[in-house]
Amino acid sequence: MHFIKVFFLIVLCSLILGCFGSNRPTPVGEQGETIHLLGAVGVHEALVALWEQRLAPYHIRVEKNFFYWDTYWAKARMAIINNTGEYDIILGTCAKLNHFVNSGKVIPLNDVAERAGLKMAALYRPLQESLPIRGKMYCLPYLVDTPIFIYRRDLYQKAGLIPPRTLKQLYLNGKKMTAEGRFGLAFPANPQENAAILWSYFLWSSGGEFFDRRWHPALSSRMAQNATQLYNQMLQECAPPAVATWQTEEAVNFFVSGRLAAMILWSGASAILGNNEKSRVAGKVGYAPLPAGDLGKAIPPMEAWGAIVPSRSKHILAAKKFCEVMVGRETLEAVASLGIAPTPVPEINQRYAEAAPHSSFAIATRLLTVAREQSALPESTQLNAIIGSALNGILTGADVKATLETLDRQVDSIMRVSKYYPKEP
Repeated sequence: MHFIKVFFLIVLCSLILGCFGSNRPTPVGEQGETIHLLGAVGVHEALVALWEQRLAPYHIRVEKNFFYWDTYWAKARMAIINNTGEYDIILGTCAKLNHFVNSGKVIPLNDVAERAGLKMAALYRPLQESLPIRGKMYCLPYLVDTPIFIYRRDLYQKAGLIPPRTLKQLYLNGKKMTAEGRFGLAFPANPQENAAILWSYFLWSSGGEFFDRRWHPALSSRMAQNATQLYNQMLQECAPPAVATWQTEEAVNFFVSGRLAAMILWSGASAILGNNEKSRVAGKVGYAPLPAGDLGKAIPPMEAWGAIVPSRSKHILAAKKFCEVMVGRETLEAVASLGIAPTPVPEINQRYAEAAPHSSFAIATRLLTVAREQSALPESTQLNAIIGSALNGILTGADVKATLETLDRQVDSIMRVSKYYPKEP
């Protein structure tokens, strides 16, 4: 009897190692499995195509569902909140996806990270602080991005201009390039999310902060007012009126149509801008670091994109294998070699950036060394919406100082309700 128990224990261990070990390809089921993936349109489509090739030995197929941001986010929220089990993998920004962790509808992936060899200490420092939630990792990062300066190299050369070194030069260049049915400068200003995130570059580079050390809002400080004035001036005088509704995809589409001379946008957009089939300006695009603010340097925002596995996934083992392949060292090296967008591992990025120092990849890699993440507050989505709405109001004519003071009071009210302040005696 003892021999039989030992025998079955050995068999069980062998099965476990066979299913979860990553040293050799192991099919998930005799016929393989098809996992259902949800993601946003953009650079992620090219990355999933790369991952699919690496999943083939495991007999895992991917049914891809990519949508523009608003539709994607509505589907992601519905799938997670309602526990539909419709998707096995959901890609997105880790900052937003991690908001669902407390609902218990997302599974931890520490075991996957360990098998893939993805160590927390190897990631960018802001990610080391924001990704773990009570010691567990739920969103595995595969890409980290930051905004860069993107411009029409041919138009700048014709006008005798060089990429701006300061925010003031950025504005002056934008004014000069706005002529003859062409706009000189733009960046997404949709109030839902993009406005607050991109505005943080102007705020931080001007010496401002979202909060003071006691978590009281500092959104109407002198630095914040100066940053907002310049942010607003650029959009009003250099960008098309529709910029107030732009998400990332609208900015990309306008630029590739040839009607925009420069923009501030995430470096991952270069995958489309340089595509001869999708871009009229392919081969004419230049990339440069973001201009410095009053601090004498640029401090851009950082966003990590990752994958989560909903707890109601119908193919959890296959979904975990997908994530393991996605963040494995060989896969991250392959992504960096393509130069599409930086990985979450700075050491990998820096090595590949040296080969093409003027590429969007190399410029983003350098900026990521000083980039910051917004505070990972549970209320951040609500706060970003309020900030974006205030910025949108200023863009349509509201007074900067009065609007930011009202914004301060609104944010202060949210922070008080959420009990961020100690009780007053």
